[in-house]
Amino acid sequence: MKMQACIGFIGIIGSIFTICVFSRKKLKNTSYSIYFRVMAVIDCIVLAHIYRHWTRVVLNYDIDLISPLFCKFNEYQPFVAAHIQLWLLTVILVDRLVAIVYHNKFTFFKKPWFQKIVILFVFAYCLLTHLIMPLNYEIKFVKTPLINESYKIVKVCYLPVKMFNLNNFLFLLNTLATICINSVLNAKLISFIFKSRKK
Repeated sequence: MKMQACIGFIGIIGSIFTICVFSRKKLKNTSYSIYFRVMAVIDCIVLAHIYRHWTRVVLNYDIDLISPLFCKFNEYQPFVAAHIQLWLLTVILVDRLVAIVYHNKFTFFKKPWFQKIVILFVFAYCLLTHLIMPLNYEIKFVKTPLINESYKIVKVCYLPVKMFNLNNFLFLLNTLATICINSVLNAKLISFIFKSRKK
């Protein structure tokens, strides 16, 4: 867990540097700058989730059990954040494809209003996709078996197995979708670059 905490800290510092770099004048006005800055913020959210597990393992303090609200949203936010990262990578590739291959077309891709709409759409889609988590997570008391055939009652943040499997399936489905789309976009970009070099 110490190693994970160190990796999380280094990752957060790196993401902050990324935000600073893409906030500079020369890069801030580029079409992809806003996407990278949003991704860096989301990176920080995902990496900060490491410390939630750290407090449970090292400090023996489960943040999930503070209140039903924490229980419902603690696992929700890393799934949504990771999901947003996946789709923003695709958005960045589409942006690069338009800028390189179709630079005289689709000029609205460079407009700040369009970029903000795309980001809002990605956020809304990812928030709705994993909505089954906050709707079904709850704090429950369950029996935990011990040695000598005895048991103890423990407080846990519980998600039904069916809902857990469904959420994981949706995440896997979207991961595969982004991999396929990104592969096609990369192939198109590489093909265009090779053709332009031959000319």
